[in-house]
Amino acid sequence: MTREELKEARYKLLYEQESARQDLFSQIIRRKPIIDSTADIAGEDYEAIRADVNTSKLFLQSSTFDNNLMLGILVSCVMTACFLFQALRDDRVNFREGWLPYLCVCLTLVIVLRNVKMLLSKTRLEINVTGILHNDRMYTWENLLDTYIVTGRGRKAEYLLVLLMDDGEIVRITLNKFHSLQYNPALDISYYIEHYKQLRDRTVLAG
Repeated sequence: MTREELKEARYKLLYEQESARQDLFSQIIRRKPIIDSTADIAGEDYEAIRADVNTSKLFLQSSTFDNNLMLGILVSCVMTACFLFQALRDDRVNFREGWLPYLCVCLTLVIVLRNVKMLLSKTRLEINVTGILHNDRMYTWENLLDTYIVTGRGRKAEYLLVLLMDDGEIVRITLNKFHSLQYNPALDISYYIEHYKQLRDRTVLAG
């Protein structure tokens, strides 16, 4: 199978998966998922980005995302504490026989641990002439078939960067958590992806 045939097959699978991931209403009315290549999003504007083969563009986890995680921790702890305090005051909870208090505590712990883990992980995305580095994993341009942005629907649309790899893997990276100069982080990231793709191609040709 050629790279072009593999790319077509991977894209078809991506389309099917994203169609299945849509909400029930979208599936009922047969809405198509919004999938755009980074090249289509960037257009020709990436030519204006001033970067070279010795530089890179780093996207870090935004302070807004961090604040939302901390707010989630605070709200879940306060709500659980208020519920347990009220229940104990009214003698409605028997810790020896009741399961509800333990369920509340367990759910709170899950939320807190998950949010703390995400706060400490400090996810990062770096784009350079070698490829795309997500945290500690590098996806090189040689192994990338193509790059796409999947846009969710709703007031707070979720943006996913999708990497189609030549080993058949489909990688999804959530973009909403990254700080961006633009309102839409997908726009900035698409610009730099296409710019460094071009730089890499020029470097290979020059070599």
